Amino acid sequence: KARRWVTTGFDADGGTLRRTFCQFCLEPIYQLSDAALGGNADKLHKMLVALGIDLSEAELSMPNKADTLAIVMKKFLPFTDTVLGVASAHLPSPRVAQPYRAELLLKSSRWQLSDNADLLKA
Repeated sequence: KARRWVTTGFDADGGTLRRTFCQFCLEPIYQLSDAALGGNADKLHKMLVALGIDLSEAELSMPNKADTLAIVMKKFLPFTDTVLGVASAHLPSPRVAQPYRAELLLKSSRWQLSDNADLLKA
């Protein structure tokens, strides 16, 4: 089969192609989790070396394989760092956001922005 990107979901023979996200993102994650949960230490070690993930012997030889999988996934896909980075990159600072957020929050109250505008200036 030709190794190229196509715009249709079918190959030259009319067969259905796998989705790119599934092939390159989900399937490696599934293989990694299967190796960790199945206790296949050789395959797991080979995958960890290819991904550049270092685990200690204590982490690899944990009796509960779900704990091993959790450690591997935390090192492979650091979700908390990613979410924090996205939030800090896309959310405005409190000083910038204060004027328009205060207006939205206080729109229906008796408190008038025009009477207390000096409180919004920092």
